[in-house]
Amino acid sequence: MNTKELLCVCTDARRMAGLSAAEMQGWTILTVPTLSAAAHALRERRYLVGLLVDVIGPPHLLNEVELFLSHHSEPSWIGVVEPGLVQLPAYRNLVARHLCDYHTRPVDFERLAFTLGHAHGHAMLRDAALPLPAPQTRLTGTSPAIERLRAQIHKVAGVNAPVLIWGESG
Repeated sequence: MNTKELLCVCTDARRMAGLSAAEMQGWTILTVPTLSAAAHALRERRYLVGLLVDVIGPPHLLNEVELFLSHHSEPSWIGVVEPGLVQLPAYRNLVARHLCDYHTRPVDFERLAFTLGHAHGHAMLRDAALPLPAPQTRLTGTSPAIERLRAQIHKVAGVNAPVLIWGESG
C-alpha cells in the first residue's frame, strides 16, 4: 500500500487529537501551525491533499487564507470550520471557490478520514488524466455540404460528449 501524504494546517494540534492513527492508517501527516509554514512545505514537497483546521475562522485572516488558497490551488483542500460559519457570504464564497469539501465541528473523524481518502483518490485520477487528442479534420472538397460538415465538426470539437456521425458513406 502506498503512503498518502497530507499537509495539515492547524494552529492547535490538540484540536485534531481525535484523528487517530487507526483512522489515518496509510497516511503520512505533516502538521504546520501557519499558512506561511504551509507555503514553505508546499515549496519543499508536493501534496495532493491539504487540510485546513480552524484556519478559515478568524475574520482578520480571511484575506490571507483567500490569497494562500489562490496561490496554492494544486492540492485538494478540505476545511474544518465552526458551525454556521459557511452561512456568512464571505466564508461561503471562500469555501465554494477553494475547497473540495468541508466539515463542521464537532468533527466526525471517521467521516473526515473518508473525505481525505476520497480527495486523494480524485487527485490521483486528476494527475493521471491524459490530455484529449486535438481534433483533426482532413476533409477534401469545397462543396456547400463539406463546408457545413466542417462547421459542424468545429462546433462539436470542443464539447466533451458523445457525437453521433451518420450519413452516406463516400
